[in-house]
Amino acid sequence: MQRAFAIALALISTRAAAHGSSVTGAHVAGRPLEVGEVVTSLEAQAHARAGTSAEDPAFVERTEDVLVLAAFSFSPRERIDVTFTASLLWRTWSAQTEGYSPYVVRNAALGDADLSVRYGVPLCSWQVFFAIGSSLPTGPNELQADGYRVDEHAQLGSGALGPYAAIAARRELESAWLAASVTGAWPLENRNGYALGPSLALSGSWGTSLGKGLEPQLELKVRHAAPDRHGRVAEAHSGGLLVSATPVLAFRLVGPVVLYGGVELPIASSLLGEQSVGPRFRLGVAGAIE
Repeated sequence: MQRAFAIALALISTRAAAHGSSVTGAHVAGRPLEVGEVVTSLEAQAHARAGTSAEDPAFVERTEDVLVLAAFSFSPRERIDVTFTASLLWRTWSAQTEGYSPYVVRNAALGDADLSVRYGVPLCSWQVFFAIGSSLPTGPNELQADGYRVDEHAQLGSGALGPYAAIAARRELESAWLAASVTGAWPLENRNGYALGPSLALSGSWGTSLGKGLEPQLELKVRHAAPDRHGRVAEAHSGGLLVSATPVLAFRLVGPVVLYGGVELPIASSLLGEQSVGPRFRLGVAGAIE
């Protein structure tokens, strides 16, 4: 039972949302699963961001997302884990210029999914993991309003595969753990010639047990993304460097079922053009089946 609880915690320790950003990833630094073990989770996120329009600098675009992620991880054989994540996305996108009411587009549908495979090997007192995966273009990318295709940032899906690779290491201490990971993503171009910018993310995380099923966690992440591209033209007001901290508090409800909440807080940035990124709020439940 204790191991199942720890695996459920591992699933939530380094989750990175892929939707609306140019980086994605799996729980590459989580505990390895034993053959036949299954972990599931359901997580809700809320996030907002804004930036000057690339098409008309007189307009400011704002995107507000509410996202529900359902993840399923299992181990078909020793040292190998497979994770599939499906999503449901509510997105409100608006464009406004001074002196006029905002133009608002609201949509809700399945967002892009994600599939990854992870392989782990022991190295001294560390577990080292290698992962490959991709976001899957299951979300709609041809949404229209008033007879016209809406802005790329208002679409609910990327319209293209988003392959990535990651390497991570994890060490178990007496009553805590340490982990670090590096993830590179190379989103492909969709049928409209648009592609999210390639990105590189570095993260370090720590967690400890306070007893009675309570575990605080902290993740620090540095992410750099190149500008988005439309054909061969770089999109203005996209990409840049973002440093964030994510404190998470997890609590065991019963057996291996874990309730957790956290918030990703931007603490430093060097974004290209005129952009702003708000905090990302997270609330979820995870469980492991031994």
